[in-house]
Amino acid sequence: MAVDVFKGMNDFQREAIAHLEGPLLVVAGAGSGKTRVITHRIANIIQHGVRPDRVLAITFTNKAAGEMQERVERLMGLKTPWITTFHSAGLRLLKLESARVGFAHPFSVMDEDDQKRLYKRIFKELKLDPKMVDPRKIIWRISQWKNQLVDIAKFEPNDDIDIWAQQCHVLYAKLCQEECLVDFDDLLVKPVRLLENDEELRRKYVDRFPYILIDEFQDTNQVQYRLIRLLGSHGNICATGDPDQAIYGWRGADIENILNFEKDYDPCKTVLLEENYRSTKVILRAAQGVVSHNTKRKDKTIRTNNDEGRPLLLLAVDDEVDESLAVAAAIDRMQQKQGRHLSDMAVFYRTNAQSRVLEDGLRRRGIPYRIVGGTRFYDRREVKDLLA
Repeated sequence: MAVDVFKGMNDFQREAIAHLEGPLLVVAGAGSGKTRVITHRIANIIQHGVRPDRVLAITFTNKAAGEMQERVERLMGLKTPWITTFHSAGLRLLKLESARVGFAHPFSVMDEDDQKRLYKRIFKELKLDPKMVDPRKIIWRISQWKNQLVDIAKFEPNDDIDIWAQQCHVLYAKLCQEECLVDFDDLLVKPVRLLENDEELRRKYVDRFPYILIDEFQDTNQVQYRLIRLLGSHGNICATGDPDQAIYGWRGADIENILNFEKDYDPCKTVLLEENYRSTKVILRAAQGVVSHNTKRKDKTIRTNNDEGRPLLLLAVDDEVDESLAVAAAIDRMQQKQGRHLSDMAVFYRTNAQSRVLEDGLRRRGIPYRIVGGTRFYDRREVKDLLA
């Protein structure tokens, strides 16, 4: 039975869902129903006779990919096997083309610990002192080069880290080849190199995926963008994202990828999703007031039919200690006097280094807390060792 993919959508969402042929850029503000639009567009493509396994939809996290798969399955009652992350797609492609990868045996994917052990061997072989040369900096530099598709052997070093990283990479690449190992960066670099060097193979996958959708396009880096360019020469690419939500420049994401999409895929249809279903008017005005000062963005104005909402509170403090005490006092006040649950409250900070002072403020008032996506400062191994 056919599914009404346009039901409950606003005009701009319908426009994005209905566009099937040719490049499409969906600039989706926060809370604008972006994921719903993507899943309904996948459903629309399938209902137009495209097999589910010929639609490639890529996002950045396993959680997001799983949620998208579940939504499509609930909507249509079928599975779409290629809703996945960039790295998972790269891994599957390498496994499908394992004979072309150049290893003598089936390859294994190293995790972070495996990689550290391999670099420990390399440092020993090259007689590098980890106290003098930080292995983490070497690993990070090589990873940056890979994600920028740099020819590491020909790269002109700028500092000592570059020189040591080049030396390490020679041995690292040799050991990976001999021991049939790939790291997470290789899951993207190797598919790109395979497709660049084999036109027949590239055509095979261009034909295999006549429709490609990429979520959070503002967070793509050079190697991810190159992979999409190689697979999407047919032009049926839908990029969804928002330059205002680009936060991963520190790990190589290039905001120019989304800003140049219309030029790279000319002619391109662009749809702006500007209606927010999540936040109050107060929140949106504050966010717009901040983000409108960004120098690299697609101009849009987020609006909502939600309530006005409570005013924001801006608190000026003397220093980070005063800030932590003020935050702890506010949490205590909301819990004790307003009957709020601690599970209703969240404290956001910009970098992990800021957590310690905030944790001190909470500990002074005896407020229990949980660090999400990290380790509590006083539970870190080095801190425990020092305190012991």
